[in-house]
Amino acid sequence: MERWENLLIRVVPYAGGHGKQYVIEPKQWDLQANMDNVSDSGTVALLDELGAAGWQVVTADLDQTQFLLKRRTEPQEEPVDVERTIY
Repeated sequence: MERWENLLIRVVPYAGGHGKQYVIEPKQWDLQANMDNVSDSGTVALLDELGAAGWQVVTADLDQTQFLLKRRTEPQEEPVDVERTIY
């Protein structure tokens, strides 16, 4: 069975109300994208970078400015019983 992990991207206003930022849940520490560049080109750059890392857009709610993404996780290897009897 395939296993997937999910990622949610939202655009939220700063606490002071001046500007917006991207919020990614769960946090992705290795992103190079500018999380403060909330614009059409900033969104494309962010989704492009995530796509290169294997993420696929599942849904895009443009009214709420949120995106749900998924990617396949590495399959977990089943433990192999290597016990052998030699006669």
